[in-house]
Amino acid sequence: SICKVCNMEFNGPEPYKQHMASARHHRNTSAVSKNSELGAKPKVGEQLNNVFKCNTCDKTFNGPLPYNEHLRSKAHKRTEHAVKVLNVKVKNTDIVEHFGQYFCDLCNIYCNGAVPYEQHQNSKAHRNKLTQREAKY
Repeated sequence: SICKVCNMEFNGPEPYKQHMASARHHRNTSAVSKNSELGAKPKVGEQLNNVFKCNTCDKTFNGPLPYNEHLRSKAHKRTEHAVKVLNVKVKNTDIVEHFGQYFCDLCNIYCNGAVPYEQHQNSKAHRNKLTQREAKY
């Protein structure tokens, strides 16, 4: 018996049943379903021999949980944004880290330098979002 979600093989029905009821299997199943709910596209990564690869960030992970956590991370989202909007080829993480310095998490935008970033921080749009966020808490 094989569990495709956890990439594990079992030598009989009893170990397979135990695995299916395990917390590990439920976490992995939950992570996979959350990933599909987030609308992540299979092209973002590949699964090869129990290794999950994010092609966008050029990183590998040893299972679905760390891989899905990475897909939800700010670092992945910044890199994905840099690839889409700035047409950056992300084999060189220095480029992404540089642009990441001028990324506004609140507004989800990049600025191309310190001065534009400061101007954005003082903009009406940014201040409005900041006020809205503070009102929630």
